[in-house]
Amino acid sequence: MPNSSDFSVVVQGPVHGKPTDEASLQLTKRCLESARAFLPGAEIILSTWKGSEVSHLDFDVLLENEDPGGTSYYDSNTSKYNNNNRQIVSTRNGVLKATRKYTMKLRSDCRLIHGGFMDYLGKYTAYNDYKVFEERVLTSVAFTKDPRRVPILYHVSDIFQVGLTTDMQLLWDIPLQPEPETTRRFPENHIIYNEAYPYEAYKMRYACEQYIWYACTAKKGIDLQLDYYTELPFSKIALSEKTLIDNFVFLELDQLGLRLPEKMDIELDNPTLYSFIQWEALYDAYCVQKNSNDFWMALQVKWNSFRYVLKNFRRRKKRLQRMKRA
Repeated sequence: MPNSSDFSVVVQGPVHGKPTDEASLQLTKRCLESARAFLPGAEIILSTWKGSEVSHLDFDVLLENEDPGGTSYYDSNTSKYNNNNRQIVSTRNGVLKATRKYTMKLRSDCRLIHGGFMDYLGKYTAYNDYKVFEERVLTSVAFTKDPRRVPILYHVSDIFQVGLTTDMQLLWDIPLQPEPETTRRFPENHIIYNEAYPYEAYKMRYACEQYIWYACTAKKGIDLQLDYYTELPFSKIALSEKTLIDNFVFLELDQLGLRLPEKMDIELDNPTLYSFIQWEALYDAYCVQKNSNDFWMALQVKWNSFRYVLKNFRRRKKRLQRMKRA
């Protein structure tokens, strides 16, 4: 097992909380303090934006990045933004600055509660044919979506990640996503039949999590290109999952020692996510036994996508009926 001094911790994102705010609102301060407490001797890198108030924060290295800005999801409504390029800039610059053997990517509004994640580093050593990293990167089940339950491929969580520094640099040293064509792939009136978030009606080419993995694997000659974020090309369904199982371990928050901000608590009960138990079963099937049925898996995803469409259609119909009665 590595020592805590073997880690660089990249705390990335905006600074949450001013020096005069009450303690519960100083999320970035709590984040940095948790890294100090549970990883003594680690290199702490704060990668944020120029002009941020940091006088009250404890870190070893400060990166003040130029803000690339966000892209609005809709032409007619600029109240909600895709901030993936912000995430890429702050994370990429942070991991490229890391000097220790391992690097952790930690959002500036999250925090650690223990260092149990270290038990899983280098633990799983069997592989299939899609190994990109030297060792698997640990990530959270939170936001890691199972395409059997929601029609989205290779949606691996970017909230928390930890692995060999060389692997983290490979993962995050990627081009910025082209904008606005990534966030607004289609006009607002375009209908995506298997919309994953029907009440949001996104028109993305890639979700944030998808773009990161697509851009990383493209450097290794793996083709995960999609036309839109819920596209399910039959030949890429099993492929996309195999690349994830070969390169990540999906861990529960308590296994990682990770706490999310309160606004993300709803994600803990999301029925569309992988679980660690499921990851272990897939690891055994794909990498140990190597006896998976790719055709059946892809067929299952396609069928469940059809059921998902029907379920959302019924939900929309009931919603419209309630609105008419009101």
